[in-house]
Amino acid sequence: MGKKALLVIDMQKSLVEDKPFDIDNVVSNIQKLIKSCRSNGVEVIYLQHQNDEDDFLKKGTEGWQI
Repeated sequence: MGKKALLVIDMQKSLVEDKPFDIDNVVSNIQKLIKSCRSNGVEVIYLQHQNDEDDFLKKGTEGWQI
């Protein structure tokens, strides 16, 4: 069996600050998954969207942060 990993994709401040549907539960569930994975030696990998032509998700801005 291959290695296991948890992928956390596009959970950036700008993408969740407008409170999409049930975001508090989504974030809570992701935090639980991350904690469980780390406790069990499963790698956690974060992927971030980046758009250098738009301040919304420009690398290094507050909204780009996870």
